Amino acid sequence: MTLRLSGIRHRYGVREVIRGVDLEVAAGEIVCLLGPSGDGKTTLLRLTSGLEPLQNGEIEIAGRIVARPGREVPPEGRSVGFVFQDYALFPHLTVAANVAFGLRRLPRAERDARVHEALARVGLEGHAESWPHTLSGGQQQRVALARALAPRPAVLLLDEAFASLDARLRERVRDDTLHLLQEAGIATLLVTHDAEEAMFMADRIALLREGRIEQVGTPTDLYLHPISRFVATFLGEVNRIPALIADGIARTPLGLLAATLPDGPAEMLLRPEGVRLLPPARASPRRSRPAVCSVPSRWCIWRYRSPAPARSTSTPAYPRPAGPPWRRGRPGARHRTSLPLPAGRRGRAGHPGPRCVSRGRRAPLPA
Repeated sequence: MTLRLSGIRHRYGVREVIRGVDLEVAAGEIVCLLGPSGDGKTTLLRLTSGLEPLQNGEIEIAGRIVARPGREVPPEGRSVGFVFQDYALFPHLTVAANVAFGLRRLPRAERDARVHEALARVGLEGHAESWPHTLSGGQQQRVALARALAPRPAVLLLDEAFASLDARLRERVRDDTLHLLQEAGIATLLVTHDAEEAMFMADRIALLREGRIEQVGTPTDLYLHPISRFVATFLGEVNRIPALIADGIARTPLGLLAATLPDGPAEMLLRPEGVRLLPPARASPRRSRPAVCSVPSRWCIWRYRSPAPARSTSTPAYPRPAGPPWRRGRPGARHRTSLPLPAGRRGRAGHPGPRCVSRGRRAPLPA
């Protein structure tokens, strides 16, 4: 593993913000730290980069221990690149000088070659002599990324790197950055509180809650196989439907379903795209078996999955309802409910959904 965090604990005064985090990031892998504000995501990045002294635990980068209590390798000796939320560009330096800031120990010819290579990689070779204040927000973000990649670090850290961009620009810059990170093959740790961004960018997601990792896995794992109500609701909207379990059967307003929970009241969490309304006489076009989440508490999550094409190179941004638009029903009218998830394209992360975003272009909706 390129980056390994073991037993990380950290407190500010009497408040413990990180409570025993263990996480590994492989070379070429993008791992997203996702969670509510104030749950220790940025603190983990600062500890990894050396901007904050480590109190408990151990940090290893490229097989070398860089931090443990009483021993700290300085930030410049850790082979870590950092893209800050506000980009932190030096206003008195040109774009080229900003990118060259971490290359001062290299010979001039090699330093100039690295700067040109980094700017060409982000498409800004024509702005080498520009000043930061003359650039757009997206261009400043790319300069910050070029500066972080120019020293060829083993680990790249991004702290809410797209938060300050408007929605339309954010989507384009995010896609360009993903291309760039995949080409560079660097272990990347990305911080965000945006679930959609995490599902789009990450190979794996580590969802933090109150300083602990609640669940870590692929976007598909967290979306379709959440281990708690917190995970299920953080990754997307859910309908909360009351249920009553007796003898392995859950009685719900949508019918009877198998359950592996103790008898008693429960709660069914159902994704909005998991239900379709059909005319009363129309049979469901597909049948799928409900997968029940077994947990030692009185609630359950029902997930309905239908077969999807196995081959696809696109990555989903987020699921959208498929099929015909909702019909306006009359009061008291009868409808049938169809629970299987609409069959959508399965992307790199395996996350089902009819609207997919491929690498650099939007994939057409399935017919």
